[in-house]
Amino acid sequence: MKHVLYITTEQRNKANRLLKEIAAKYDFTPNDIIKPSKRAVLVDMKREFWARLLWEADFTVTWAARFARRDHTTIIHAMRQMGKEHYGLPYQSSLEEIGAVWKAHNLAWREAA
Repeated sequence: MKHVLYITTEQRNKANRLLKEIAAKYDFTPNDIIKPSKRAVLVDMKREFWARLLWEADFTVTWAARFARRDHTTIIHAMRQMGKEHYGLPYQSSLEEIGAVWKAHNLAWREAA
């Protein structure tokens, strides 16, 4: 993947599609995912959105943070919490380790569906 300092139009379109898809899945609006909130159902949606940005849309943490209007450490913390809570990984796991488990889990889930 070419390293650029900005989000390309293609990346932005991919992110907007993911945002709308996840919002529809949970019956919320895309703005509900982007705006700050710590409600449990919104936290899970945000984590799913950020995970899919990182590991489906090939965003960097910086790009995901800019798109979601968050600091990059927020994205890192959320992914580590997701790895710990959903996959039993240690909190200090790298994003690459969490991403590998996330991809394997989602691939198995999609094949079963």
